[in-house]
Amino acid sequence: MMFIDKTLLILTNTPGSQDLFEQTKSRFDDQALQVRGIPKSLLPVSNRPVLSWWYDVARTAFAHTYIAANAHNYKKYEQWASDHSFPIDHIVNSGLRYNRLHHLSKGHISSTVSYFLSTSALADIACIYRVKNIGQDVVVVFSDFLYEHHPEFLSQLKEPGDCCIVSTQLEIPIAYTLSQSTLHSIEQYLEENQSSFDSPTDELTHFMTSRSGTASLVHIPHKESHEFMLPTVTLDEYLRHWSKYSPPGLERKLSSGVHFSTEPIETKAYARVGLMGNPSDGFYGKTLSLLISNFWAEVVILPNAVCDPAFSSIRIIANAASDPSHHTHLGSLSTTCLIDGYENGHRLLLACCKVFYTYCQNNKIPIDIRQGFRVLFDTNIPRQVGLAGSSAIVTAFWKGLLRFYGVTEQQISLEKQASLILSVEQDELGITAGLQDRVIQVYGGLVYMNFEKSYMDQNGYGQYEYLDMNLLPPLWLAYVAKPKDSGKVHSTIRQRFLKGDTEVIEAMNQFADFTESACQSLRNNDHHTFAQLMTANFELRRKLYGDDVVGSANLRMVEIARQNGCVAKLPGSGGAVVGMWHGQDPQSRDRDMYQLKRDLESDGFVFVNISPLAAQP
Repeated sequence: MMFIDKTLLILTNTPGSQDLFEQTKSRFDDQALQVRGIPKSLLPVSNRPVLSWWYDVARTAFAHTYIAANAHNYKKYEQWASDHSFPIDHIVNSGLRYNRLHHLSKGHISSTVSYFLSTSALADIACIYRVKNIGQDVVVVFSDFLYEHHPEFLSQLKEPGDCCIVSTQLEIPIAYTLSQSTLHSIEQYLEENQSSFDSPTDELTHFMTSRSGTASLVHIPHKESHEFMLPTVTLDEYLRHWSKYSPPGLERKLSSGVHFSTEPIETKAYARVGLMGNPSDGFYGKTLSLLISNFWAEVVILPNAVCDPAFSSIRIIANAASDPSHHTHLGSLSTTCLIDGYENGHRLLLACCKVFYTYCQNNKIPIDIRQGFRVLFDTNIPRQVGLAGSSAIVTAFWKGLLRFYGVTEQQISLEKQASLILSVEQDELGITAGLQDRVIQVYGGLVYMNFEKSYMDQNGYGQYEYLDMNLLPPLWLAYVAKPKDSGKVHSTIRQRFLKGDTEVIEAMNQFADFTESACQSLRNNDHHTFAQLMTANFELRRKLYGDDVVGSANLRMVEIARQNGCVAKLPGSGGAVVGMWHGQDPQSRDRDMYQLKRDLESDGFVFVNISPLAAQP
């Protein structure tokens, strides 16, 4: 790529851009709504913003590039910058200028503002020159310049001196080159010339021709892409032609020998049941948790094709069933909120990307972000019944990101992965959560977890140990078919714990002892003691939290279990129970389990036999 030893200035107040912008705001058909409020230079052409086609070349041709924005469009270009690794501090916000507003009647205020915003090219150049202390010649282009392979154009930009580069046939300016002395004279010109111009190009051309006639006029061969800069381009023309236009000669050239993903990456994370112990939401206790294959969240990452103009982009595809954004009517929307709450998977995926990228950057883990992807998710984990549904979505996506970017367990240990996945919800989204769910979903199998405080403070994670799943008795799960929000289950217990409440601290210590005893009973193949510990675990929780917090549905499921020769406890925050048969006569087991299922279903609960899931190699 040709290197041009000048600074590039990109002006966003483009000729005629306000007219097209207003058209996107005045129409409400589906096509127009897709581009509503998008500046002309950020409209997608072949799935990429217009400005991106030029910046692909400019980022290697120029050592420094600055964008002149204003207070109205700054946020739009800031977002573009973040998508293209463009330095945010290289976008200069020149504010707003209404210097002639007082001469106009009230009925013309809206159009007047637009007019004066679009005729400030010299003021924007002077602003960047002053604020960024530019010490070399500059190249000036407007942000709606749709670039295609153009060696004559690039060669001309290297030439010294002042010039206006014009496309033949159309006779419209494509770019300007300005010397240091010319840049230095802009402020004085602005002070001496208060006349208005029909467009920013007229303003620039007048200024350069007023400079003792030294500016040259250079014609370059016309390209179809130049026509996009015409101020007469309408929204209909954009939608019909330019949105699908593919600038020729811009085939993506990738480094030889570099491998990019081509096949879909499918990852799953499964529901979990807490078999023993206290919730791990900051109580520094001990838990025994099991991953089950009955329910899961699935994430599919679809790598972008190398020929895709939006090769590096990332797009989250909404799931109409699991994460609906479309509702048939207002009543449908209200019912969905009542059933599923207001949490959505979209923000979980966004936060996961942010945590993953930031950790890799901070820890110098090399990831190649040139290739992007589309991502979609689905889940069949019952919501709001304490089976770790939201953390399963994050964990599944996390596993997919590891595979897509080739990050190994040696680079991010399993212990650290669980803590990072927790931070997605806890730190990024402010959701109260604990490590237990993330640990078991990362590890799989049956895991004993010790969250002892001093170890946690020192390492940022707990001590985790696999147990043989074959030691477990057959387990079952029941949950509320139509749950309500289970977020209130913990009530004030955490606050009391943090204040040093003796009753709460002693109860948490007892939960930890139950976990130690449960692990030992399994190692001894003593299912009788394990069942007693499940009952003791539930009763302690009931005593500590109270029946109002535990909830009538959970109490009813436990009652039905006990009526049919079983024991049960809460596997999570509430809305479900996990249990096992604990009758006296083995011959009655099948009869008891049949009756248990029938009774639970008659009361509006769902019953499933648990299928444990082993740790994945």
